[in-house]
Amino acid sequence: MKFKLKEIEINGFKGTENEFTVINYFLMHGKALRKVTINLLKDDVEGEDADALYVAARCEVEELLSSLPKASTNVKISIY
Repeated sequence: MKFKLKEIEINGFKGTENEFTVINYFLMHGKALRKVTINLLKDDVEGEDADALYVAARCEVEELLSSLPKASTNVKISIY
């Protein structure tokens, strides 16, 4: 995994401690890792509040992931 895994995609990300632990492991040990795509879980909530909550969650995830140490200097993290 350290030298071969180049891309991971996570669907339905909720931001739990376990999910961050898994992502942290991949970032710390994936020397060949180039791309991490995280698709946030979108709730069934509708209206303006849903958009605001989604944006807030995305910003929080981006902030937390940017602070994690990375084994690969070329990894790009995308959050949707």
